[in-house]
Amino acid sequence: MSILFTDIYKKAIALFDDPKITAAYKSNVVQFDKLMYTYLQNAIMMFNNPLAISIQLASQNLPVGTMCTFDADGINNTYALDDDFKILDNSLYTYIEGDITVKGELNKENRTVTFPDVLPEGQQYAVEQYFPGEFTGVFGKLNQYTNQGDNMVEQMVQNILARLLVKAWGEEERNMLLDIRNIMQDSDFKLTGNDKILTSKNAWINQLDSEVLQYQNRLAWMIRFMDGSRMIGRG
Repeated sequence: MSILFTDIYKKAIALFDDPKITAAYKSNVVQFDKLMYTYLQNAIMMFNNPLAISIQLASQNLPVGTMCTFDADGINNTYALDDDFKILDNSLYTYIEGDITVKGELNKENRTVTFPDVLPEGQQYAVEQYFPGEFTGVFGKLNQYTNQGDNMVEQMVQNILARLLVKAWGEEERNMLLDIRNIMQDSDFKLTGNDKILTSKNAWINQLDSEVLQYQNRLAWMIRFMDGSRMIGRG
């Protein structure tokens, strides 16, 4: 069973210390997922334990974005997709009328897109399909009778990656604060506020590191225990 990148993003939402992140997710999920992919790549690079799992993270279906545009005729607001527009499972959709994003509707069976308004002739509609990506590696196979062990491993992997993703974001924020302090340290500006934020950011990242270590140790133990249990006939 694959792990969608969006599974990671959804878990990460609750871990951010910035309410603007949650607002961005609610306002435009597609743009949010595109932004998070950068930090997910950094998270994958930091995933170093257990090694058996980190190797599996290399097997991926990468994000894919495609767009189909339609020239408005001033009469209709439902249009047929181009023949070469391949509808992908687990994709997100953004609907555009002219220059604004709207709530449209995609009919996968009829391969049509319906927009809420009729635009004047000559203006354009568009629909963007975004497949956010997925991990396709084998993360379980720890229990030969049920899939309970597999699900536990996948949840652990998601929890670790979510924290590493947020850590990657937090380190970028921290580095920005350090740059500000270094640039202005010889000036007459008072940096007490930024120093307090930086201290808080450091403590937050340290907490994430602690949580990641706990999850990784539990996951490594789980893999060793369940695999060994299976080998002696107890799995």
